[in-house]
Amino acid sequence: MEAIQSVATDLGDCDRNVLGDMEKRMKKLRKAVEDCRRGPVNEQSLRRMELLKFRLERLEEQKNLYWRQRAKTHWLAKGDRNTCFFHQYASERRNRSWIKKSVKDDGSVVEEDEELQSLITNYYRNLFTTNAGDRMDELL
Repeated sequence: MEAIQSVATDLGDCDRNVLGDMEKRMKKLRKAVEDCRRGPVNEQSLRRMELLKFRLERLEEQKNLYWRQRAKTHWLAKGDRNTCFFHQYASERRNRSWIKKSVKDDGSVVEEDEELQSLITNYYRNLFTTNAGDRMDELL
């Protein structure tokens, strides 16, 4: 239990100090790069600007990795480009969304399209109609 609590504490510290601070550090680095661009041009300032750009790129990579892991989706890695992956994914969703067969109340299996349509229509018609009868005279 102590080990789990220790890991949880360490992860919380990492989240606060590394991930939560990432946007602030990126903002500071962007400002520092801009200041270097506006300052005097010499060998030292050029080296400093290259170092700042490198750090900024690394932070952007960390941010992208963080969001890729956070999202846990294929879309960030593969995108929704016109790729084989995208077509397979869309085809799989379409195949899963079809009702291919159903079971009637008496236990028989229905697989024909017309019978399926009739079964589903009747199910919802019965579900949304009342069994109380016609009592309009009493209501009026």
